[in-house]
Amino acid sequence: MTQVILIFSNSFMKIIAPKIFAFITALSIVSMFFVTSLVLAQTPPATPPATPPANNSLIENPLKNGVNTLPALIELVLEEVVMPIGAVVIIFMIIYAGFRYVVAQGNEDKLKEAHVLFKNVMIGSAIILGATAIAQIITTTLSNITDAIQ
Repeated sequence: MTQVILIFSNSFMKIIAPKIFAFITALSIVSMFFVTSLVLAQTPPATPPATPPANNSLIENPLKNGVNTLPALIELVLEEVVMPIGAVVIIFMIIYAGFRYVVAQGNEDKLKEAHVLFKNVMIGSAIILGATAIAQIITTTLSNITDAIQ
């Protein structure tokens, strides 16, 4: 009876429990990949594949609106990715900075930290909102340089 109590004592469980957990985790990960590979196994086709497409076939542009140039791609990424995500992050950071002001409760060090955070959010929001203008300036400058070279 005393040996059973010693096996499940606190110190024994602190040593063995992480090892058991790691073993079970590793076993489940390995078995997951093994089962997946068995399920995804395929038999070779009975007939040869159809003739390959002709070499003159074209790959369609997957980007919308026929984006064919780097400036158009940058503009698309700014409008479709950076601006929506940036706007949400700006809103949450302004709310968080306001929360930090309220939590400071007059403590001057915490008020300074909240003020610095709010200032940095405003600088970051100006950069994100001005990213389209910055990209346009860079694109115009590069096009002027390439036109001057040619």
